[in-house]
Amino acid sequence: MRTSKAGETFTHKGYDDEGNAIIKDGITYKVPAFDRDQKVMVDDYIETPEAGENVDEVVSENKVLFKYGEKKGKGKEVSTDKGRVNTGNAGHAGIHRAIGDDIEYPEIASQKTGAIKANVQKVNSSEDAAVLARHLADHAQEQILAILTNRAGKVISVHRHTIGTATVSPVDVKLIAGLALNKGAARVYFVHNHPSGNVALSSDDSRLYERGINIFKGTGVEMADVIAITDSEYESAVGGTNKYPEPGQQKGKSFQVEERRIIKKRRGDLKLSKEKPAREYAEKVIPGGGIIFVDVKLMPVGHFEITNFGKIRGHLQTEILKRIEKSNATGFFAYAQNEKDIGNIKRFANALQINLVSVLTKDGKDIPGSAIAEYDVTFDFMGGQQVYERLMQKLNVPESAYSD
Repeated sequence: MRTSKAGETFTHKGYDDEGNAIIKDGITYKVPAFDRDQKVMVDDYIETPEAGENVDEVVSENKVLFKYGEKKGKGKEVSTDKGRVNTGNAGHAGIHRAIGDDIEYPEIASQKTGAIKANVQKVNSSEDAAVLARHLADHAQEQILAILTNRAGKVISVHRHTIGTATVSPVDVKLIAGLALNKGAARVYFVHNHPSGNVALSSDDSRLYERGINIFKGTGVEMADVIAITDSEYESAVGGTNKYPEPGQQKGKSFQVEERRIIKKRRGDLKLSKEKPAREYAEKVIPGGGIIFVDVKLMPVGHFEITNFGKIRGHLQTEILKRIEKSNATGFFAYAQNEKDIGNIKRFANALQINLVSVLTKDGKDIPGSAIAEYDVTFDFMGGQQVYERLMQKLNVPESAYSD
């Protein structure tokens, strides 16, 4: 056996089932012993002992080390608050930590990336917003700016959301809603350029305004307008097509432009692509019920406890939007009491346009989001009870389980 010292670099061949780094066949290093990205030892650790060796765990200065005795045997198990060491006849010993112990959620923050000068002091109208963003007319690709203000028109943030192609730029309204809430804004103006020179709002622009109203509903933030600009005029979803005002005597002002940046990367290898790890992680971090936010790889990036999904819109929605923005989440798992919560959860996912991966219930059911996707439109024109009953029938839930 060899002790690896802090600062030593190494090459590994991937990870075993417990998340340990495999150095060579049959030899692994413990999860906390190295920096996954840099592959550098961050503490002094010895290699995993072979099965059959007698092991005494020694905990010192928050480090888990192993002390090897001369006595051989079938092995023994030692339990402490640091984990479980298990040696036996088959395999190798290792530290079996509780699921998700190595998880560190990412953090997103706004950072200044530039400045623009405009002939406005505040933004109290769509015209003011168009004037502030008029410089975009010089760009050959569409850009989306989200202008966040307080109720008095003071600009809190000019946020560059996306840069697209010559004809389109994507918008994730829920991220801007979360950004506005995290910054304490009262109004949001979406302003973008049309490099073609055609100022008319597209059907996608009009839908963006409608989606924004729906997502911002109940948050205390106003979806003020969606505006398209060219060099000579602008068109507003609220006020139609207008020429820019003549320059007045008002002194111009410089506004900082911000973008969202990752200031802390996600750590850990836990992937919630199967029911067992998803349920175990939910039971650990949200035992009373709630939401686990995930990224596109279904790796957890945050969580939020909810004991009553009937109140998921309103105040809870506000807190969820804030956490989505801070974590860059693209989807979520719901951990609910039973199937009766499905309707509220799915309507919430539809409203925010976020991927519902699965609903896990405390009575042991796992209902994939795809299994209830066909009810997206149905919720709009059917009564809630009828939708719920249809859903239960689709999932082959006995009538006795949901009827009065």
